[in-house]
Amino acid sequence: NKLYTVAAGSLLFIGSIGFLYFIKLRKLNKQIEAQNLKIEGQNTELRKLNNTKDRFFGIIAHDLRNPLVAFQGV
Repeated sequence: NKLYTVAAGSLLFIGSIGFLYFIKLRKLNKQIEAQNLKIEGQNTELRKLNNTKDRFFGIIAHDLRNPLVAFQGV
């Protein structure tokens, strides 16, 4: 009878520890997910800025090329 009580107490203790680790793991996963969302937002912003830069340099290159081609034609 004492053996069953000790075994049940041990299982309850191990189950409690496992449950606490599970809660902690869930909390850490939520933090990681929040950081990933933040990074994705930053990446989206960087892509927008990079596209704007590319368009800007494309316009500048076009505006510089046209007078040079016209001057070369003369």
